[in-house]
Amino acid sequence: MRTVSASVRQNVLWCLHLAATTFEMSDTGRPEWRSIEEEEPMQKRARAQHEAVIATTHHDHQKLRWCAVVATATAAAWLLSAWLAASASAGITNAATESSVRSPAKTTKLAVSAGSPSEFRFKLSKLKVPAGAVTFVVTNKGHLPHDFKIAGKKTKLLQPGKRQTLKVTFKKKGAYRFLCTVTGHAAAGMKGTLRVK
Repeated sequence: MRTVSASVRQNVLWCLHLAATTFEMSDTGRPEWRSIEEEEPMQKRARAQHEAVIATTHHDHQKLRWCAVVATATAAAWLLSAWLAASASAGITNAATESSVRSPAKTTKLAVSAGSPSEFRFKLSKLKVPAGAVTFVVTNKGHLPHDFKIAGKKTKLLQPGKRQTLKVTFKKKGAYRFLCTVTGHAAAGMKGTLRVK
């Protein structure tokens, strides 16, 4: 009976020893037995390493998030500056266009006296004008009816003391002849040349 009891006690102790150990492979590939007391520090180290990895990953994610925020803000600022520059350029162009629409081409005004200084003469306030629109203000200061013709356009027959405005557009530079179309008046000297520069 004592022998059986000793045998049972030995088996129980052996089972307890097996229960108190864990099995793992060594660096050489051979199996090793480690007790639970030896395993707990390793688990703690593994847990600490795992937590360190998690903390490092979280920190990296924070850095990436801030980088993304900075990049987005930079891109937004660049797009805003580009839009403002384009808007300013468009505003200048529109202003220039509106200015050109509001400000028509300058018209040159020229006074013409028919029958002055003598009956069959013309006296012009200018004999040279820039290309473009020219307004002739023709006044008959003579004693006979006269008209004024230039570049294919002419006034009506003006009685002494009457006035008419004639508008002509000169698109090209050159010399343009003017005259009175009443029979014999141009031959008597009622003619001349206007230069467009």
